[in-house]
Amino acid sequence: AEIESANANYYPKIALMGITAGGSGRLNLQGLPTLTPRGASSAIMLGMNIPIFDGGLRREQLRQAQLEAQAAQETHQKSEHDALKEMYLAGDALRTALEAYHAAQTLLTAAETTYDAALEGFQAGLSSMPVLSDAATGLATAKEAHHAAYTAAQIASATLAFAMGELNRFEPNT
Repeated sequence: AEIESANANYYPKIALMGITAGGSGRLNLQGLPTLTPRGASSAIMLGMNIPIFDGGLRREQLRQAQLEAQAAQETHQKSEHDALKEMYLAGDALRTALEAYHAAQTLLTAAETTYDAALEGFQAGLSSMPVLSDAATGLATAKEAHHAAYTAAQIASATLAFAMGELNRFEPNT
């Protein structure tokens, strides 16, 4: 719009204006008849402005408008690029978090199997208390890693939803 406005400064401008006016008055002098002058007037004016020389002002206004439009376009492209980059990074973080969660699930399954075997061995007298204690510690560590991986996956999922603009959308349940 600014470029079009700056371009318009190169063209002649024509203006048509109309004016109407009216008035009345009353003049009363002692001993003379009362005078009541009335007057009305109207006019139509046609104006024309033809740009001949402005010292380069119009050219600079056009150049300034073009530079501002280019800067706005570059800002838009950078914002779009940044949004796509943020979505890509959030998606990559989610993939990584899900892989970590699956690895933690496998670790938890292995730790549960180890603990169950150590417990059965201890109950049968084939294993010692330190082995059972180590297995219990490993199971607790695996549960903690599983919960941490689950939480990281949830956070990564929310981050991706936010980056895609889906987190702020309200859709009522119907």
